Amino acid sequence: MSNNKRLNLKNRKLGILFIASVLIFVGISPVLKRNPINWGILFYSKQGSAYLSKNVKIENLTSDMLILAVKNGVCWTSRGNTLFVSLDEGKRWEKRCVLPYATMSLSYLKRFSVIRNLFDKPGIDKLMVLGSKTILAFSGKYLWRSVDNGSFFQLVHTTGYPPLLQGWTKGDKEIFYGEYPWKTSEHQEVNIWKSIDDGKSWFITYTFPAGSIRHIHAVQYDPYTHRIWVATGDEDAECRIMYSEDGAKTFKTIGQGTQESRAVSLIFTKDFIYWGTDCPYKQNYIFRWDRKTRKRQEVQKINGPAYYSTKLRDGSLVLATTVEGGIGESDTSAHLWFKESNSENWEDIGSWKKISGIKSHGLLRLAQPNESLHIYLTPWYTEGHGSIFELRINKDRYIDR
Repeated sequence: MSNNKRLNLKNRKLGILFIASVLIFVGISPVLKRNPINWGILFYSKQGSAYLSKNVKIENLTSDMLILAVKNGVCWTSRGNTLFVSLDEGKRWEKRCVLPYATMSLSYLKRFSVIRNLFDKPGIDKLMVLGSKTILAFSGKYLWRSVDNGSFFQLVHTTGYPPLLQGWTKGDKEIFYGEYPWKTSEHQEVNIWKSIDDGKSWFITYTFPAGSIRHIHAVQYDPYTHRIWVATGDEDAECRIMYSEDGAKTFKTIGQGTQESRAVSLIFTKDFIYWGTDCPYKQNYIFRWDRKTRKRQEVQKINGPAYYSTKLRDGSLVLATTVEGGIGESDTSAHLWFKESNSENWEDIGSWKKISGIKSHGLLRLAQPNESLHIYLTPWYTEGHGSIFELRINKDRYIDR
Protein backbone atom coordinates (compact mmCIF):
# COMPACT_ATOMS: atom_id res chain seq x y z
CA MET A 1 0.00 0.00 0.00
CA SER A 2 1.40 3.38 -0.97
CA ASN A 3 2.05 6.12 1.57
CA ASN A 4 -0.76 8.25 0.11
CA LYS A 5 -3.27 5.40 0.50
CA ARG A 6 -2.13 4.82 4.07
CA LEU A 7 -2.49 8.53 4.82
CA ASN A 8 -5.97 8.66 3.26
CA LEU A 9 -7.05 5.57 5.25
CA LYS A 10 -5.71 7.11 8.46
CA ASN A 11 -7.49 10.41 7.77
CA ARG A 12 -10.72 8.53 6.99
CA LYS A 13 -10.49 6.66 10.32
CA LEU A 14 -9.80 9.89 12.19
CA GLY A 15 -12.77 11.51 10.48
CA ILE A 16 -15.07 8.63 11.37
CA LEU A 17 -13.79 8.71 14.97
CA PHE A 18 -14.39 12.46 15.17
CA ILE A 19 -17.94 12.18 13.79
CA ALA A 20 -18.69 9.27 16.16
CA SER A 21 -17.37 11.29 19.12
CA VAL A 22 -19.58 14.24 18.20
CA LEU A 23 -22.64 12.01 17.85
CA ILE A 24 -21.94 10.33 21.20
CA PHE A 25 -21.47 13.70 22.89
CA VAL A 26 -24.70 15.06 21.38
CA GLY A 27 -26.55 11.90 22.40
CA ILE A 28 -25.28 11.77 25.96
CA SER A 29 -25.52 15.52 26.69
CA PRO A 30 -29.22 15.37 27.69
CA VAL A 31 -28.45 12.44 29.98
CA LEU A 32 -25.58 14.32 31.62
CA LYS A 33 -27.79 17.40 31.97
CA ARG A 34 -30.49 15.39 33.78
CA ASN A 35 -27.93 13.35 35.75
CA PRO A 36 -24.98 15.49 36.90
CA ILE A 37 -21.82 13.51 37.52
CA ASN A 38 -20.38 13.25 41.04
CA TRP A 39 -16.73 13.28 40.03
CA GLY A 40 -15.58 13.30 43.65
CA ILE A 41 -16.58 9.65 44.06
CA LEU A 42 -13.82 8.63 41.61
CA PHE A 43 -11.16 9.73 44.06
CA TYR A 44 -12.80 8.20 47.12
CA SER A 45 -11.41 4.92 48.43
CA LYS A 46 -12.11 4.80 52.20
CA GLN A 47 -14.71 2.27 53.30
CA GLY A 48 -16.25 1.51 56.65
CA SER A 49 -15.24 4.73 58.42
CA ALA A 50 -17.51 6.15 61.10
CA TYR A 51 -17.31 7.82 64.49
CA LEU A 52 -19.43 5.81 66.93
CA SER A 53 -20.40 6.22 70.57
CA LYS A 54 -18.52 3.92 72.97
CA ASN A 55 -21.78 2.03 73.52
CA VAL A 56 -22.20 1.19 69.83
CA LYS A 57 -20.22 -1.32 67.81
CA ILE A 58 -20.24 -2.53 64.22
CA GLU A 59 -21.55 -6.09 64.24
CA ASN A 60 -21.26 -6.65 60.48
CA LEU A 61 -20.05 -4.56 57.56
CA THR A 62 -20.90 -5.49 53.96
CA SER A 63 -19.38 -3.47 51.10
CA ASP A 64 -21.02 -2.47 47.81
CA MET A 65 -24.57 -3.21 48.90
CA LEU A 66 -27.65 -1.10 49.68
CA ILE A 67 -29.86 -2.00 52.65
CA LEU A 68 -33.56 -2.19 51.80
CA ALA A 69 -35.63 -3.89 54.51
CA VAL A 70 -35.37 -6.11 57.57
CA LYS A 71 -38.65 -7.95 58.09
CA ASN A 72 -39.68 -11.27 59.62
CA GLY A 73 -36.05 -12.09 60.36
CA VAL A 74 -35.01 -11.60 56.72
CA CYS A 75 -32.64 -8.89 55.43
CA TRP A 76 -33.18 -7.63 51.88
CA THR A 77 -30.46 -5.72 50.03
CA SER A 78 -29.53 -4.74 46.47
CA ARG A 79 -26.50 -4.17 44.28
CA GLY A 80 -27.73 -2.32 41.22
CA ASN A 81 -30.71 -4.30 39.96
CA THR A 82 -29.62 -7.48 41.72
CA LEU A 83 -31.61 -8.44 44.81
CA PHE A 84 -29.98 -10.27 47.71
CA VAL A 85 -31.41 -11.88 50.84
CA SER A 86 -29.97 -12.97 54.19
CA LEU A 87 -31.75 -15.33 56.56
CA ASP A 88 -29.23 -14.85 59.40
CA GLU A 89 -29.23 -11.01 59.76
CA GLY A 90 -26.40 -10.28 57.37
CA LYS A 91 -23.84 -13.01 58.02
CA ARG A 92 -24.44 -14.81 54.72
CA TRP A 93 -26.04 -13.46 51.54
CA GLU A 94 -27.63 -15.22 48.59
CA LYS A 95 -28.65 -13.72 45.26
CA ARG A 96 -32.39 -13.92 44.80
CA CYS A 97 -32.89 -12.39 41.32
CA VAL A 98 -31.82 -9.74 38.81
CA LEU A 99 -34.37 -7.27 37.47
CA PRO A 100 -34.19 -6.61 33.71
CA TYR A 101 -32.20 -3.60 32.57
CA ALA A 102 -33.29 -1.32 29.78
CA THR A 103 -30.79 -1.78 26.96
CA MET A 104 -28.84 1.10 25.43
CA SER A 105 -29.66 3.45 28.29
CA LEU A 106 -28.20 4.72 31.54
CA SER A 107 -30.28 2.20 33.48
CA TYR A 108 -28.42 -0.64 31.76
CA LEU A 109 -25.14 0.77 33.05
CA LYS A 110 -26.42 0.62 36.66
CA ARG A 111 -25.01 -2.89 36.80
CA PHE A 112 -21.60 -1.23 37.28
CA SER A 113 -20.95 0.30 40.71
CA VAL A 114 -18.91 3.20 39.32
CA ILE A 115 -21.88 4.27 37.16
CA ARG A 116 -24.31 3.96 40.07
CA ASN A 117 -22.03 6.15 42.16
CA LEU A 118 -21.25 8.72 39.47
CA PHE A 119 -24.88 9.30 38.51
CA ASP A 120 -26.52 8.58 41.89
CA LYS A 121 -28.55 5.73 40.35
CA PRO A 122 -28.53 2.89 42.90
CA GLY A 123 -30.84 0.50 41.02
CA ILE A 124 -33.34 -1.23 43.32
CA ASP A 125 -33.67 1.36 46.08
CA LYS A 126 -37.05 0.61 47.74
CA LEU A 127 -38.64 -2.71 48.65
CA MET A 128 -41.90 -3.60 50.39
CA VAL A 129 -42.79 -7.05 51.71
CA LEU A 130 -46.59 -7.29 51.51
CA GLY A 131 -47.36 -10.85 52.49
CA SER A 132 -45.86 -14.31 52.68
CA LYS A 133 -44.79 -14.21 49.03
CA THR A 134 -45.74 -10.81 47.52
CA ILE A 135 -42.97 -8.21 47.24
CA LEU A 136 -42.88 -4.81 45.53
CA ALA A 137 -39.65 -3.08 44.47
CA PHE A 138 -38.88 0.30 42.92
CA SER A 139 -35.92 0.66 40.57
CA GLY A 140 -35.99 4.28 39.50
CA LYS A 141 -39.39 5.02 37.98
CA TYR A 142 -40.21 1.34 37.48
CA LEU A 143 -42.32 -0.60 40.01
CA TRP A 144 -41.90 -4.37 39.99
CA ARG A 145 -43.98 -7.08 41.66
CA SER A 146 -43.09 -10.61 42.76
CA VAL A 147 -45.48 -13.32 43.96
CA ASP A 148 -42.80 -15.94 44.71
CA ASN A 149 -40.85 -14.21 47.49
CA GLY A 150 -38.54 -12.31 45.15
CA SER A 151 -37.37 -15.01 42.74
CA PHE A 152 -39.11 -13.43 39.73
CA PHE A 153 -40.47 -9.91 39.25
CA GLN A 154 -42.94 -8.51 36.75
CA LEU A 155 -43.15 -4.83 35.78
CA VAL A 156 -46.56 -3.53 36.93
CA HIS A 157 -46.31 0.27 36.93
CA THR A 158 -44.17 3.10 35.57
CA THR A 159 -44.25 6.53 37.14
CA GLY A 160 -42.69 9.84 36.23
CA TYR A 161 -42.10 10.65 39.89
CA PRO A 162 -41.21 7.73 42.16
CA PRO A 163 -41.56 8.19 45.95
CA LEU A 164 -38.88 8.86 48.51
CA LEU A 165 -37.70 6.04 50.78
CA GLN A 166 -40.61 6.52 53.22
CA GLY A 167 -42.99 7.90 50.62
CA TRP A 168 -44.94 4.65 50.20
CA THR A 169 -46.75 2.38 52.60
CA LYS A 170 -49.14 -0.51 53.05
CA GLY A 171 -52.39 0.17 54.88
CA ASP A 172 -54.82 -2.41 56.19
CA LYS A 173 -55.77 -3.56 52.69
CA GLU A 174 -54.41 -0.87 50.36
CA ILE A 175 -50.98 0.36 49.21
CA PHE A 176 -50.08 4.01 48.66
CA TYR A 177 -47.22 6.08 47.28
CA GLY A 178 -46.70 9.83 46.90
CA GLU A 179 -45.00 11.54 43.96
CA TYR A 180 -41.70 13.28 44.56
CA PRO A 181 -40.89 15.56 41.59
CA TRP A 182 -37.31 16.82 41.86
CA LYS A 183 -38.00 19.99 39.90
CA THR A 184 -41.50 21.39 39.88
CA SER A 185 -43.23 24.49 38.68
CA GLU A 186 -45.97 26.29 40.50
CA HIS A 187 -48.43 24.96 37.92
CA GLN A 188 -47.85 21.26 38.55
CA GLU A 189 -50.22 18.90 40.34
CA VAL A 190 -48.76 16.28 42.73
CA ASN A 191 -50.54 12.96 43.25
CA ILE A 192 -50.98 10.14 45.73
CA TRP A 193 -51.39 6.77 44.03
CA LYS A 194 -53.23 3.74 45.43
CA SER A 195 -53.51 0.02 44.73
CA ILE A 196 -56.36 -2.11 46.05
CA ASP A 197 -55.30 -5.40 44.42
CA ASP A 198 -51.99 -6.24 46.11
CA GLY A 199 -49.94 -3.93 43.89
CA LYS A 200 -51.12 -5.26 40.52
CA SER A 201 -52.67 -1.98 39.31
CA TRP A 202 -52.53 1.65 40.41
CA PHE A 203 -54.74 4.75 40.25
CA ILE A 204 -54.65 8.31 41.60
CA THR A 205 -56.59 8.64 44.85
CA TYR A 206 -55.71 12.22 45.83
CA THR A 207 -54.29 15.25 43.99
CA PHE A 208 -52.66 18.31 45.51
CA PRO A 209 -53.64 21.29 43.33
CA ALA A 210 -50.94 22.96 41.26
CA GLY A 211 -48.93 25.38 43.36
CA SER A 212 -50.10 24.03 46.73
CA ILE A 213 -47.01 21.86 47.45
CA ARG A 214 -43.71 21.11 45.77
CA HIS A 215 -43.63 17.37 46.45
CA ILE A 216 -44.63 14.62 48.87
CA HIS A 217 -42.00 13.59 51.41
CA ALA A 218 -43.72 10.79 53.33
CA VAL A 219 -46.72 8.49 53.05
CA GLN A 220 -46.88 6.24 56.12
CA TYR A 221 -49.27 3.92 57.93
CA ASP A 222 -50.02 4.47 61.62
CA PRO A 223 -50.52 1.01 63.20
CA TYR A 224 -52.14 2.51 66.33
CA THR A 225 -54.97 4.38 64.60
CA HIS A 226 -54.91 2.75 61.12
CA ARG A 227 -54.58 6.20 59.56
CA ILE A 228 -52.50 7.12 56.51
CA TRP A 229 -50.16 10.03 57.24
CA VAL A 230 -48.65 12.34 54.62
CA ALA A 231 -45.88 14.95 54.91
CA THR A 232 -45.16 17.54 52.20
CA GLY A 233 -42.74 20.41 51.49
CA ASP A 234 -40.76 22.57 50.99
CA GLU A 235 -41.55 26.28 51.39
CA ASP A 236 -43.44 27.36 54.52
CA ALA A 237 -46.86 27.38 52.86
CA GLU A 238 -46.13 23.99 51.26
CA CYS A 239 -45.17 22.23 54.50
CA ARG A 240 -47.94 20.02 55.88
CA ILE A 241 -48.31 17.04 58.18
CA MET A 242 -51.75 15.48 57.73
CA TYR A 243 -53.65 12.24 58.07
CA SER A 244 -56.49 10.40 56.37
CA GLU A 245 -59.09 8.07 57.84
CA ASP A 246 -60.75 7.13 54.55
CA GLY A 247 -57.97 5.67 52.42
CA ALA A 248 -56.32 8.96 51.34
CA LYS A 249 -59.51 10.46 49.92
CA THR A 250 -59.66 13.35 52.41
CA PHE A 251 -57.18 14.67 54.99
CA LYS A 252 -57.02 16.48 58.32
CA THR A 253 -53.96 18.63 59.05
CA ILE A 254 -52.06 18.80 62.35
CA GLY A 255 -49.30 21.17 61.20
CA GLN A 256 -48.90 23.58 58.32
CA GLY A 257 -47.25 26.80 57.20
CA THR A 258 -43.83 26.70 58.94
CA GLN A 259 -40.59 24.75 58.71
CA GLU A 260 -41.56 22.99 61.94
CA SER A 261 -44.00 21.01 59.81
CA ARG A 262 -41.41 20.15 57.15
CA ALA A 263 -40.76 16.44 57.70
CA VAL A 264 -39.42 13.68 55.46
CA SER A 265 -40.47 10.80 57.74
CA LEU A 266 -42.55 10.13 60.85
CA ILE A 267 -42.22 7.63 63.72
CA PHE A 268 -45.31 6.31 65.47
CA THR A 269 -45.58 5.26 69.10
CA LYS A 270 -48.63 4.64 71.28
CA ASP A 271 -48.64 8.14 72.78
CA PHE A 272 -46.68 10.29 70.32
CA ILE A 273 -45.69 10.90 66.72
CA TYR A 274 -42.07 11.99 66.23
CA TRP A 275 -40.32 13.70 63.33
CA GLY A 276 -37.13 15.61 62.61
CA THR A 277 -37.35 18.84 60.64
CA ASP A 278 -35.85 19.11 57.16
CA CYS A 279 -34.71 22.71 56.86
CA PRO A 280 -31.28 23.51 55.30
CA TYR A 281 -31.27 27.17 56.36
CA LYS A 282 -32.47 27.02 60.01
CA GLN A 283 -31.72 25.11 63.18
CA ASN A 284 -33.37 21.67 63.01
CA TYR A 285 -35.13 19.84 65.83
CA ILE A 286 -36.85 16.60 66.70
CA PHE A 287 -40.51 17.24 67.52
CA ARG A 288 -43.17 15.05 69.03
CA TRP A 289 -46.93 15.41 68.67
CA ASP A 290 -49.05 14.28 71.61
CA ARG A 291 -51.99 12.16 70.48
CA LYS A 292 -54.12 13.20 73.49
CA THR A 293 -53.44 16.91 73.73
CA ARG A 294 -52.78 17.33 69.97
CA LYS A 295 -49.93 19.66 70.82
CA ARG A 296 -46.44 19.74 69.32
CA GLN A 297 -43.32 19.85 71.50
CA GLU A 298 -39.67 20.41 70.64
CA VAL A 299 -37.64 17.61 72.26
CA GLN A 300 -34.12 17.68 70.78
CA LYS A 301 -31.87 20.02 68.81
CA ILE A 302 -30.10 18.18 65.96
CA ASN A 303 -27.14 19.02 63.75
CA GLY A 304 -28.82 19.14 60.33
CA PRO A 305 -31.89 18.28 58.24
CA ALA A 306 -33.48 14.94 59.14
CA TYR A 307 -34.50 12.58 56.36
CA TYR A 308 -35.10 9.00 57.43
CA SER A 309 -36.20 7.39 60.68
CA THR A 310 -37.42 4.04 61.96
CA LYS A 311 -38.48 2.05 65.01
CA LEU A 312 -36.64 -1.08 66.14
CA ARG A 313 -38.31 -4.28 67.32
CA ASP A 314 -38.02 -3.32 71.01
CA GLY A 315 -39.61 0.12 70.46
CA SER A 316 -36.36 2.13 70.33
CA LEU A 317 -36.37 5.00 67.83
CA VAL A 318 -33.69 5.91 65.26
CA LEU A 319 -33.36 9.10 63.21
CA ALA A 320 -30.68 10.11 60.70
CA THR A 321 -29.58 13.60 59.64
CA THR A 322 -28.24 14.71 56.28
CA VAL A 323 -25.50 17.00 54.93
CA GLU A 324 -26.89 19.37 52.29
CA GLY A 325 -24.38 22.20 52.75
CA GLY A 326 -26.87 24.70 54.18
CA ILE A 327 -26.31 27.24 56.93
CA GLY A 328 -28.56 25.27 59.27
CA GLU A 329 -25.95 22.54 59.69
CA SER A 330 -23.44 22.43 62.54
CA ASP A 331 -20.85 20.24 60.73
CA THR A 332 -20.25 18.23 57.55
CA SER A 333 -21.28 14.82 58.91
CA ALA A 334 -24.48 12.81 58.75
CA HIS A 335 -25.46 11.83 62.30
CA LEU A 336 -27.43 8.97 63.79
CA TRP A 337 -29.76 9.77 66.71
CA PHE A 338 -31.19 7.14 69.04
CA LYS A 339 -33.88 6.99 71.74
CA GLU A 340 -34.48 3.95 73.91
CA SER A 341 -38.08 2.85 74.34
CA ASN A 342 -38.06 3.51 78.10
CA SER A 343 -36.50 6.98 77.85
CA GLU A 344 -37.23 10.37 76.30
CA ASN A 345 -33.50 11.07 75.95
CA TRP A 346 -32.22 11.34 72.36
CA GLU A 347 -28.50 10.69 71.88
CA ASP A 348 -26.10 11.27 68.99
CA ILE A 349 -24.57 7.78 68.64
CA GLY A 350 -22.59 8.04 65.41
CA SER A 351 -21.49 10.25 62.52
CA TRP A 352 -20.26 9.72 58.96
CA LYS A 353 -18.34 12.58 57.31
CA LYS A 354 -19.52 13.67 53.86
CA ILE A 355 -17.14 12.99 50.97
CA SER A 356 -15.67 16.25 49.67
CA GLY A 357 -16.24 17.17 46.05
CA ILE A 358 -19.68 15.52 45.90
CA LYS A 359 -22.65 17.65 44.88
CA SER A 360 -25.23 15.17 46.11
CA HIS A 361 -26.33 15.18 49.74
CA GLY A 362 -24.52 13.01 52.26
CA LEU A 363 -27.10 10.85 54.03
CA LEU A 364 -27.79 7.64 55.92
CA ARG A 365 -30.36 5.28 54.38
CA LEU A 366 -32.06 3.28 57.12
CA ALA A 367 -33.66 -0.11 56.51
CA GLN A 368 -37.42 0.28 55.99
CA PRO A 369 -38.72 -1.41 58.04
CA ASN A 370 -36.04 -2.30 60.58
CA GLU A 371 -37.70 -5.15 62.53
CA SER A 372 -34.56 -6.06 64.46
CA LEU A 373 -32.79 -5.21 67.72
CA HIS A 374 -29.89 -3.91 65.61
CA ILE A 375 -29.70 -0.85 63.34
CA TYR A 376 -29.15 -1.45 59.62
CA LEU A 377 -28.08 1.46 57.43
CA THR A 378 -26.19 2.37 54.26
CA PRO A 379 -24.22 5.65 54.18
CA TRP A 380 -24.53 7.46 50.86
CA TYR A 381 -21.84 9.93 49.76
CA THR A 382 -20.32 9.87 53.22
CA GLU A 383 -17.56 7.77 54.76
CA GLY A 384 -18.55 4.16 54.34
CA HIS A 385 -20.40 5.01 51.11
CA GLY A 386 -22.34 2.13 49.62
CA SER A 387 -21.74 -0.27 52.52
CA ILE A 388 -24.18 -1.86 54.95
CA PHE A 389 -23.53 -1.18 58.64
CA GLU A 390 -25.15 -3.43 61.20
CA LEU A 391 -24.86 -1.60 64.51
CA ARG A 392 -25.33 -3.28 67.87
CA ILE A 393 -26.20 -0.99 70.79
CA ASN A 394 -25.28 -1.72 74.39
CA LYS A 395 -28.54 -1.11 76.24
CA ASP A 396 -27.34 -2.10 79.70
CA ARG A 397 -27.23 1.59 80.54
CA TYR A 398 -28.34 4.82 78.92
CA ILE A 399 -26.14 5.91 76.06
CA ASP A 400 -23.87 8.83 76.72
CA ARG A 401 -21.42 10.61 74.49
